[in-house]
Amino acid sequence: MEKNDKTQDEWLETAEKLFYQSKFEEAIIYFNNILELNPNNLDVLYFKSKSLEIIGKPHDALEGYNKILSVTPNNEDPLFDCGIIWHNLGDYQKAVEFYNKILAINPQNKEAWYRKGMSVGAMGRFNEAIRFHEEAIRIDPLFVQALFGKGMTLELMGNIKEAIHFYEKTIEIDPRFIHAWYRKGVALQLLGDLNGAFKCMEKVNKMDPYFEDVKQQLELLKDLTIRGSEIEEQQRIPIIIKDPSKIKERDDGFIYEDENGKFWKLLFDKKLELSEKK
Repeated sequence: MEKNDKTQDEWLETAEKLFYQSKFEEAIIYFNNILELNPNNLDVLYFKSKSLEIIGKPHDALEGYNKILSVTPNNEDPLFDCGIIWHNLGDYQKAVEFYNKILAINPQNKEAWYRKGMSVGAMGRFNEAIRFHEEAIRIDPLFVQALFGKGMTLELMGNIKEAIHFYEKTIEIDPRFIHAWYRKGVALQLLGDLNGAFKCMEKVNKMDPYFEDVKQQLELLKDLTIRGSEIEEQQRIPIIIKDPSKIKERDDGFIYEDENGKFWKLLFDKKLELSEKK
């Protein structure tokens, strides 16, 4: 047994090193070796299941987590991992069941409230989602994930300005929260603030040049800005001024109202206009 114990300790040390080096498939080999000698080592089983989850084998991971929960049903870590896996698999109701189990054990678990909000939001139950995010924020007012989650839910509900407020609160706490910058950019674009949206997308691109979809968004915003400028130029084409008395001065220049009641922005500047009046 002493030899086996020593061997298990060596395997565990190697497995932990590999796990924290993100070499999960190699780590699993050593976790399996330990579990062959000691199938009831729940800590090792947890790390093996976590490794399987990370490398994209969710059902194998669930099998391990459920075995742990059959022995320790109030273990919050595997309950939480099961909730995340079911959410990622698209079974949001199943995910909520696991978050509810956690909250029955620990009502102050902010992560469970936040994750529950994300899952019910994915089912279109936005008012519930808002309530759950707010509960997480009540527990921790600086919990950026919940602030961001509430912003996303508000955006989905069509409350764009309020959503931007929560994206900005998220960024204020964590200026490198890249998804908050991205969603703020999308929201500003929805409001027609192309320049503001472009600045947000540029910020995202600087923080992560490989961020999914941001380059496409930047190209779209450039195209919209150029087309907007072209439309504006078309509205400023030379016209025949039949009645000079209808030229009106504004802070940004002059406009002219033609015989059809349409307003045209004139190209000459104020100095030129004043010299012509003399």
